Amino acid sequence: MPTILRAILRTGLVIILLMTAATATLPWILSADWVRQRFLQAVNNQIAGSIEIEKISLSWLSGQQMTGIIVRDPEGVIVVEVPSLTAETSVWSLLSSNPSLGHIELQSPKVSIVEQTEGITTLQLAFGVISKGHETLTDSSHTVKIEPPILDQAQDTPSDPNALVKEHGPHHPAPLFGSFSLIDGDIKVTRADGSIYRLHQITLSVALEGTSDLPTHLIFEFQCKGLSERSKQGTVVLAGEITNITDRNGHLSSDQVDLKATATLTDVRVMELIALLRLPADQQEKVAAIVGNTLNLAAKTTYSQGVTTLILDYQGDNSTASGSAVHTGGVLKLSKDIVATMTVNPTLSRLVLKDINPLLLTAVRAERPIHVRVQAEGFAIPTNPISLATVTIPRATLDFGKVTLTNGGTVQEILSLLQAQDVTVNSEMNTWLTPQHTALDKGSVTISRMDILLADKFHLATWGGVNLIKDRMKFTIGLTSQALKKAFGLKHIQPDQWLQIEVKGSPSKPKVDTGKALVQIGQLLGQESTGDIGELIGELLQATGSDPLNRKVPPPTQQPFPWESDQALMKTLAQPGDPVAPSQKVQKKPDPVKNTEDYLKKKGKEFLKRL
Repeated sequence: MPTILRAILRTGLVIILLMTAATATLPWILSADWVRQRFLQAVNNQIAGSIEIEKISLSWLSGQQMTGIIVRDPEGVIVVEVPSLTAETSVWSLLSSNPSLGHIELQSPKVSIVEQTEGITTLQLAFGVISKGHETLTDSSHTVKIEPPILDQAQDTPSDPNALVKEHGPHHPAPLFGSFSLIDGDIKVTRADGSIYRLHQITLSVALEGTSDLPTHLIFEFQCKGLSERSKQGTVVLAGEITNITDRNGHLSSDQVDLKATATLTDVRVMELIALLRLPADQQEKVAAIVGNTLNLAAKTTYSQGVTTLILDYQGDNSTASGSAVHTGGVLKLSKDIVATMTVNPTLSRLVLKDINPLLLTAVRAERPIHVRVQAEGFAIPTNPISLATVTIPRATLDFGKVTLTNGGTVQEILSLLQAQDVTVNSEMNTWLTPQHTALDKGSVTISRMDILLADKFHLATWGGVNLIKDRMKFTIGLTSQALKKAFGLKHIQPDQWLQIEVKGSPSKPKVDTGKALVQIGQLLGQESTGDIGELIGELLQATGSDPLNRKVPPPTQQPFPWESDQALMKTLAQPGDPVAPSQKVQKKPDPVKNTEDYLKKKGKEFLKRL
């Protein structure tokens, strides 16, 4: 018996030692090349592309490591390359009752994705879950049939997400807590249209924390440099935290989750950002004209119980803006006024300002930036879906100040009508403007009266509206009695008499109704002169119909006018008969009525010929 007992004990001890040795050497066995190759073969049989791992190093008590990780698409082109992936956690920790991932780190990963014409990327092609025994690629399009993973059909999934909790109690698998970091990453994306964007020097950190059995807190931070293939200019930083991720049953809960996040963009190239965001082609040039070449932006957002807040402070080469908003119930509203500035330039005028006022189509620069204020009260943008037809902006004020215009477009037509022969085509002129108040409702912009001193000579005013959806405008340019006196030397015109000119068509190609304007000028000149011009006026009135000179004019939004502070300029604007101080007497000018008659005859005959 003692001999048999010793044999049994010896055998048991050997088995225990063998099991201990096997267990102790299991990570080493799993790290062996032949095991790694079998593992990769099994994985590669399930995807269209292929995965390579140069070395796997596992350990019971220390960290884990994989090196030389490569993912290829079905054509064998490298899509993902990771020199090193390490995990500080041990295998023993992963198998414990409270597993922890510790810290996982990716060193210098590189991703190069190409978008196919069908919208499928090479990364999708590489990881298509398919069987190698079936045809997966069709002709030259390289379309992959992606099979969804087959769930365990023996397990019934209840329609009530809380059913399992009710049946089995609130117990669930313990979550894996830990942190993740990516260092010096690089992502390159080549789109189907040939455009390329690239994120350089990417760093990413994510940490998941919580109680012993529930994840409750996620912290993240992302940073990269440059947004294009060749440039590393500009830095993008995104950071934030998410709390109350799950409810007490371990389910994701959008009702209880809280989010705090910040975004900081420093010296980012605008065109690179536009390419990354894939803005529509008709919007790209507008954004670039408004913002400029580079921008700096600081944004902060929070989300709690269905309410999102946003605070924004932005500075571009050509503009600045700051404001705050709140989104709730599917509607975005302002919590305080938006305050912004825009620097006038020819591109901004051609693409943006012409929608605000047709005379601004030829603006080339300004004495100072345009000051913009958007009123918070009543501001509303429904976001489900976003549509220009549902946006409401009760009041936005644009203060232009003193602007330089070129003699072209609508400005040229007005100056031609006013006989401003001293202003040559394409020459520049100083123009003063009062603030303009606008409102947007159902896609239509209503524009209040804006008074203008054109070329330091002619006092005009504009008002009207633009339908942004239909790209149509209905505008009025009013020539004051001062402008008419200056242009035609009229003596009997009343201060409240205006010549109102209609402007219609597209904001980019406005059409000025000079025909009616000529008739109105004829009516005024008829009060000043006699002779054969009266016959011409009669023909004009018969052809176009009379348009009263005393139509109602909106009141000015600002008085005194900004140019009235310039005493030297005011002297040049003084008209014969105006009360002036003895030291400010205006030299008498020759009566221009005869020249005006010749002008009207010529213009009138041209107009009748067109009819």
